[in-house]
Amino acid sequence: MGESARVELQVGHLCNNRCVFCISGHLTHLRQAPLIADELLKQQIDGAYANGARHLTFLGGEPTIQPGFVELVRYAAKRGFEQIVVFSNGSRLHRGDLLERLLDTGAHFEFRFSFQGGNAEAHERTTRRKGSFAQLVSSLDAVRAQQQAATVNMCVVRQNFESVTDFPALLVPRGVTHLHLDMIHPDDTPDPRPAALADVIPRYGEVARALRAMASSMPDDFRFNIGNLPFCIAPELAPHIHHGGQPTQTATAAVSGEPGLNEAWNKYEHKQKNKLKLPSCAECQFDVRCSGIFPQYAELYGTEELVPVRTPGAAATQSFEASLADCLSQLPRCRLQMVTDGQGASRLLARLGGSEVWLDPGGTGHAISDRFSLSLRRGAFADAKLVWDALLTHFRARVICPLGEDCTAELDPPLQRVLARLRAQPPSAPLTWTNTLVESRSQLKLRFRVGRSGEIQAFFSTQGQKRRGYSVVSEFEPELLGAVGQALRRIFQPTLPLSESRAGE
Repeated sequence: MGESARVELQVGHLCNNRCVFCISGHLTHLRQAPLIADELLKQQIDGAYANGARHLTFLGGEPTIQPGFVELVRYAAKRGFEQIVVFSNGSRLHRGDLLERLLDTGAHFEFRFSFQGGNAEAHERTTRRKGSFAQLVSSLDAVRAQQQAATVNMCVVRQNFESVTDFPALLVPRGVTHLHLDMIHPDDTPDPRPAALADVIPRYGEVARALRAMASSMPDDFRFNIGNLPFCIAPELAPHIHHGGQPTQTATAAVSGEPGLNEAWNKYEHKQKNKLKLPSCAECQFDVRCSGIFPQYAELYGTEELVPVRTPGAAATQSFEASLADCLSQLPRCRLQMVTDGQGASRLLARLGGSEVWLDPGGTGHAISDRFSLSLRRGAFADAKLVWDALLTHFRARVICPLGEDCTAELDPPLQRVLARLRAQPPSAPLTWTNTLVESRSQLKLRFRVGRSGEIQAFFSTQGQKRRGYSVVSEFEPELLGAVGQALRRIFQPTLPLSESRAGE
């Protein structure tokens, strides 16, 4: 594992919802969800950290109702994890002092809320618990009031897919930064029989209509993605569709009733196995990015919906490849082609003069936006900047990690690790990363916008007594000071006392 490696730890199946698609609520209902010993969970935390993981997600069931949850978070924070994600149904974070006790651990959090519908009716039809939606919204509001990062996940099922059109009005005003919608995986359900699956798995074509309506109401700078929807169902949504996920090791609670954990496994890689693709899929322009459909889906609905997208016609004019080709054709001497990279995967390569730039609809690179990422394979920074600026304008994309001088510079390994860590988990509001400047091989400067008009500059050095610090370039709103301090502590991992860093450069 590297510094940005991710680990998920399921602290138990115990849950107070009974979602139609989930095994945890089913086991709780049957009183077959035993508690897992805190010491066993702490051993998993120790092992993950020792193996290089720095990002830890607590899963359930519902983790916040586990008796030892706060102590587990405190233990992980003291161990040194850079970020802790709490994946919650929001049933407890809005009341009592639970949220305060979590924040007192000093961890850098992301709260990932499980909205199973864009409105109360759909959510509670899916969770099968009255009042669960109001609790969830209250918890989201409580977390945002503390200026904590909040993201949202939903498992797309028959009971809730039509309600996705309510997400823009629900989430955007509350400062949610990311919405992930995932097609239900048949193997995750408590009852794999065809009749039971038919009750929860919707037809993809119907889902696509609701997703298009949702996308049309989303602000351009709102990030959302859709997991495991075949690209040919809605090629115009291709920039938001993905199959698979970041490499993550997941330790899950046993479903046998035993109070133990299964051996950690790559959940996202596993879920792409044994999927069905048709011979005609090889003719589709999305073939290399699509893992197909679940066999159980084909048994329910057939495969007539799967029509290869052979050319960028009217239905696919907004696809990633077609949009790139349209944009880059305006740049003199720029050519776009699909090539095989050093790992044997097919990727898009833009050639401009003597420069070569990798382009991807997601993932990581020298520069990352909410619509695409870019890596300079060889050549000049100026050429890469031409491509980057053109694509930002064309896609109306929001910059997450800017294209900076480091893409052509040689940096000392510790500075390379700083950039790799920040690109794996970029700073969030109120900071916006705006530029990366290379002073020398041993000194790096990063610029961040603060709020609407403030600006700060952080520096990192591998020489001299002062190795890292920051200065205020232009003043920002005083009410942002606490959130800026928390963001800087994460940027300066391992922690640096801000009283020292504020002293300047």
